[in-house]
Amino acid sequence: MQRGTSLSIERNHRDSAHWPVDGMILPRITGLSMRAALPRLCRSPIHRPDAMLTPRQAQFAFVPLMVTAMSAVISFAMTAMHHGAAPGLVQVWLQHWPVAFVVALPTAWVVVPAVRALLARLTRTATAASGRSSGELG
Repeated sequence: MQRGTSLSIERNHRDSAHWPVDGMILPRITGLSMRAALPRLCRSPIHRPDAMLTPRQAQFAFVPLMVTAMSAVISFAMTAMHHGAAPGLVQVWLQHWPVAFVVALPTAWVVVPAVRALLARLTRTATAASGRSSGELG
C-alpha cells in the first residue's frame, strides 16, 4: 500500500460516525465550512421539521414544567428549614410537594397571563425618533 493511501484510509476511518473527534463539541457537518454551517446549528428548534411541539404547545407546556421545578425547589427548602436535616426529610418533603404543586399550578395559570398582559402594557416599543440605538438601555 502507498503511504498516501494509508493516510487517507486512516482519516476516513477516524472521520466515520463511530469515531468521534477528540474535543469535538458540535456535530460534524461534512461538505460545509463552519461559517456556512453556523446558521443551521444555531437556529431555533422550533424551525426543525422533526420538532415535537408546536410553539403554542410549548407555551402551554412551559407553565406546568416551571411550576413542577419551582414547587419542588421551594417546598424542599421550606421543608428543610422546618424539619431540619433529620432522618425522614425526603419523606416529609414528598408529602408536602404535591400540596405545593396543587396550589402553584392554578395560581400560575392565572398569574402568568396577567403578568404578561401587564408587561405588554408597560413596555414601549423602540422608535427611531427616541435618539437611542437599539442596543442602549433606558
